Amino acid sequence: MGHLLLARPFKLPLLSVLFYLVIPISSLFGAIELSGNFGYNKMLYGTSKQNSLTTRSYTSSMAFYFFSNTAFELNYYNSTNMRLANERYQITGVADYSVIQSYSEVKYQSYGIGLKHAFAPRGYPVRPLISLGYAKKFTDSSGNTIFEHDSNGSQINVAHNSQKSREDSVFGTIQLQLRITNRLSLTGSVNTVFKAFEWDEAKNSLKYLAGFSWII
Repeated sequence: MGHLLLARPFKLPLLSVLFYLVIPISSLFGAIELSGNFGYNKMLYGTSKQNSLTTRSYTSSMAFYFFSNTAFELNYYNSTNMRLANERYQITGVADYSVIQSYSEVKYQSYGIGLKHAFAPRGYPVRPLISLGYAKKFTDSSGNTIFEHDSNGSQINVAHNSQKSREDSVFGTIQLQLRITNRLSLTGSVNTVFKAFEWDEAKNSLKYLAGFSWII
């Protein structure tokens, strides 16, 4: 009796897919640069350092160099701001209950397209760069507040409705690359994504990141 062979679904790893896509495209440009950066910051505040503000960010980008120092860039940006306040206070109009804890979380994502320019050739040990362009920014905010009864200590956890929005934005990045090998560099960046043409908002969205870049 013959055996029926069932073909298994062929799964190609994501990195392999990117490899086979990027290599043919790279022949159309002088070079392709892949970058990834990460940033983390946590600040404690309050009389007993009982409150915290935590920010976690990361970016990835792909730059296609059509001149030796100028590239067309595609990028992705993700940032989460988390604020935790452990402070007891009363709210006017709410009898017998006090707030003992509040938590808020704001997530940002953006997809950008623009230009990237380097102010030194790739062979230099230190290479400053700047990127600027258009981004679509998505915001998702949520949180909760915990109330405690002033007499019996019972608690109520009130969740805040999630609020989502999207807006046309501008992204900007100032980056410094420190060459490790001919293709690999250590990077330090200052990144901002803000509402289009609201230039005064640029400084309010600064993120400080570190990572690597790789030249194909």
